[in-house]
Amino acid sequence: MRVLIGGFGTRGDVQPMVVLAKTLMARGHQVTTAVSPNSMPLTDGLEVLPVGMSCSRALCAPCASESMRARARTIGASMKRDGAVRIAELIESL
Repeated sequence: MRVLIGGFGTRGDVQPMVVLAKTLMARGHQVTTAVSPNSMPLTDGLEVLPVGMSCSRALCAPCASESMRARARTIGASMKRDGAVRIAELIESL
């Protein structure tokens, strides 16, 4: 099966997707990861498609208010907790 996995954000957002991609590859699937340029070093050994701008650049842009940055941190923390459980469940189901 051919799979495209996208991950955007900091290391904590992208690394679970990398683990999923490597697990799928080990099980014989063809996987491409789409990540922001600053996350490419985390994808060693994977086929990578760089997309968008770096997460740090987006959050440091003049248009990003402090409330926007705080909200992004809150959402990111929630996604990390929920995402780790869902990824583990997905891997077990394959």
